[in-house]
Amino acid sequence: MKETFDINKLHRSRHEKIITGLAGGLARHFDFDVFYVRVAMIVGMFIAPMLCGMTYLIASLILKER
Repeated sequence: MKETFDINKLHRSRHEKIITGLAGGLARHFDFDVFYVRVAMIVGMFIAPMLCGMTYLIASLILKER
């Protein structure tokens, strides 16, 4: 069975990856530069580390890599 991908579906990136590819996938989905998404994640980790850390972990486990 051939798997089809929906361009609007959120996913993790294989190519824009440092840890799990979540920032790369978010950047591609919302059409931002990956640098700005990574900076926003780092700032978020300083403001609310538990919330951002758990969100990152759960999203990395749930989203498929593409």
